[in-house]
Amino acid sequence: MSRMSLCLSMWSLQELVTAGRMDLSGFLDYCLDNGVAEVELLEFMQEESPAETRAMLASRGIRAGAWSAANNFVQPDSAALREQVDGMKRSIDGAAELGAPILRVFSGDEHPDAKYEDGLKRILEGFAACEPYAREARVVMALENHGVFAGRSAQVNHIISSIASPWLRATLDTANFLFVDEEPLAAARNLATSAAWVHAKDYAPCAPDAEGAWPSLAGRYYEGCALGDGSVDLPGIVRALGAAGYTGGLSIEYEGPNPLFNTKRSIAFLKSILNSPGEV
Repeated sequence: MSRMSLCLSMWSLQELVTAGRMDLSGFLDYCLDNGVAEVELLEFMQEESPAETRAMLASRGIRAGAWSAANNFVQPDSAALREQVDGMKRSIDGAAELGAPILRVFSGDEHPDAKYEDGLKRILEGFAACEPYAREARVVMALENHGVFAGRSAQVNHIISSIASPWLRATLDTANFLFVDEEPLAAARNLATSAAWVHAKDYAPCAPDAEGAWPSLAGRYYEGCALGDGSVDLPGIVRALGAAGYTGGLSIEYEGPNPLFNTKRSIAFLKSILNSPGEV
């Protein structure tokens, strides 16, 4: 049996949360009903205080594996970057108060006034400014492969190696590589030793006019699906992570229709992988 843990991100059910059909209590009960003992919570979906959240988790025997920030270090000037750094420090505090050892973070978003080199410089400045704070709080900032500046595995590794601190590592999102036209298993192997957190996510090829279709940089289209139904080789990625010594969380991040049903299917699929005698 794998030493990795199964986790569920509240983002998987964000359609219900944003529609007011599910709150944190309902999400945690859903986890309990489906045998999930670890969760990833998101600061921009959270209304309860850390103390209230800790009590709700404890009453159900569920632990917080990660807290997720929504930072953007690609800013037009130093003042705007300082605001983002201050926001990241508050996110680090939030993770520490929640008892989550991992803070999922982003690099930044592309905008017309930012050249790639300038955006990357801001990203590195932002993480360098936050690193001492994360080290003091003992919270690992885990950079997700997402967007133009950190979408590919080599870009994530470059940012991490430039900061050169154990308090900045990677969130390996298994499906996001599709949107920068990088093969997910090969990319996962490139990031495996940098990973502190993993988003288990799957997307399937689709027609450009399909509902929920998203394009890759090369113009391929994909739609969200339950784990095992798409283009991501989850068993292969789990094996690659195990071979690299990864023992952290595999956080299901479902994005697609029928979230209650397909998230449940994704949980069952990931459990089957983790319980397989052939997995590390």
